[in-house]
Amino acid sequence: MATRQVEVTVNTDGAVVIRPHGRVDAGVTVELRHALVEVIRHTRPPRLILDLADVEELDPLNLGVLAAACLLGDDQRVAVFVDHCSTALADELIAAGVSRLRLRHVHGPSLVRDARRLAQLLLAGLPERWRHTVGVATRAEGIVDTLPAEADAGALVAAAWLHDIGYAPQVRDTGFHPLDGGLHLRGIGWPDRVACLVAHHSEAMCIAEVWGLADRLAEFPREDTAVADALTYADQTVGPNGRVMELDERLADMLRRHGPESPNAKAHPGRAPRLREAVRRVESRQCTAA
Repeated sequence: MATRQVEVTVNTDGAVVIRPHGRVDAGVTVELRHALVEVIRHTRPPRLILDLADVEELDPLNLGVLAAACLLGDDQRVAVFVDHCSTALADELIAAGVSRLRLRHVHGPSLVRDARRLAQLLLAGLPERWRHTVGVATRAEGIVDTLPAEADAGALVAAAWLHDIGYAPQVRDTGFHPLDGGLHLRGIGWPDRVACLVAHHSEAMCIAEVWGLADRLAEFPREDTAVADALTYADQTVGPNGRVMELDERLADMLRRHGPESPNAKAHPGRAPRLREAVRRVESRQCTAA
């Protein structure tokens, strides 16, 4: 059976996300058009998000399909947005008739797409970790409206895809996965901001101190921003299998899985309040954005 090139998912807020993959040419047109029409005419969600993060190329025929879908959404009172396209693809969509106001989180040519591919490659032998990663990236995509600048969205979503690559056997170095992920990304030339977000995700410094790795982790500057908060929120509200969880449930599950003598458990009294504050700040920003 041929691999589907158009993925359809539903966010927790009811928005439907359609993600084409790879080269979107004439061979994908029927599948893409069917997915768009089915969602807009029959599902009729409040929002339809066309996530183009994993699109390598979009031919003129499918540019027209997306432009027509935007108009059909207007007719059916479904708000249609296009997320995570490159600047070059954004120009092509505008030329095809897609309003610039529909384009969100426009980024450089390949940051989010390459992050997803690298994570998928490294975590291929860790299916539960991959499911968690997909859930965290999806969660991050859903809260980009809490960020102060469009440019922050690419860094957040890329870091969400990459935050747990330190678990991959080929990346493992110190045994502390946030640090190992950051070291790997820095070593292969990824933007330092992404490497630092990965290294410090979910208040990693609290656990690094227990590991005796605080000095190593301090080689990565820690940012105290809405982006760092959003990454913590995404990670700490998604469970091991990609299921959305409340923070308290997530923390209890973490303590149960790691055990009472683990570095995670020893760091917990100091780390948990910081996690709660980050989640609270994101929820406050969500209310403001709404």
